Amino acid sequence: MNRGRAVRTRLIAGADKARAAAGALFTAIVSVVVGCTGTLPAPQHRPAAEPPQRLEERLQAMAQKYPVDEDPQRDPVQIRAQIAALEERRQALLLRYTPAHPAVVQLDRQLRILRERLSAAEAQRPSVP
Repeated sequence: MNRGRAVRTRLIAGADKARAAAGALFTAIVSVVVGCTGTLPAPQHRPAAEPPQRLEERLQAMAQKYPVDEDPQRDPVQIRAQIAALEERRQALLLRYTPAHPAVVQLDRQLRILRERLSAAEAQRPSVP
């Protein structure tokens, strides 16, 4: 099972547990209200749960926005390629935004992380005689 699917499964299981807990809490509140007043309050409009298709779309969007690095010991060549792509994207953003813009700041953070990974990967790489 790949890591993304495992995360998705845990998110869905967590949502199911939260839904069950909310139902139990609602039942407890109703029993207290009925015990105090002897009658049920008028029904309130409750929004329908999101359809599973919409939840799946949201999970896919989150997986794209927050990618999981499944191979932390990456090849320095691949890391350099990622750095080059992000630097190119940063230059394009700087044509529209200032360096303080959140999108540019996020790219700077990603670049810093990748540069740290590159130096670590190069340090772990055996030297060629």
